[in-house]
Amino acid sequence: MMARFVFRLEPVLQERALREELAQQKLAEALREKHRQQELLEGVRRKLLQTLNAPGVTGTDVCNLIHHSIFREVLSYQEKTLVQEVRQKEAVVVERQQEVTRARREKKKFEKLKERRYQEYLKEVRRQEAKILDDITCRRYPKRD
Repeated sequence: MMARFVFRLEPVLQERALREELAQQKLAEALREKHRQQELLEGVRRKLLQTLNAPGVTGTDVCNLIHHSIFREVLSYQEKTLVQEVRQKEAVVVERQQEVTRARREKKKFEKLKERRYQEYLKEVRRQEAKILDDITCRRYPKRD
């Protein structure tokens, strides 16, 4: 009887699977960060829109107009900064997606190799079983000349 199937590169396959899992976790974290920045950006944009449509700013109080103008400038600056940060987060997400794809491809190579080796193992098992059956048949029914 043949020994059970053992894939000698199983530790490497497990390591590749772990790499893929870690890459997926990093991608998920990058997506969360991007989403968080987008929410901040939307909040700043809502505030900016509210300040542009604020009804109490049309008075003649110069101090109030200056404060309102400065507040709008601060919000505009925050918006520009957040737009840049969102773009950076998007670039990180793309990079993480590529890492996941590479890790998945590497793992897939070893999975295919394992499957090929397993099929070779099964073929050898069937060959040996056939040989044993032939030997049994030859012993039971010897050749008659």
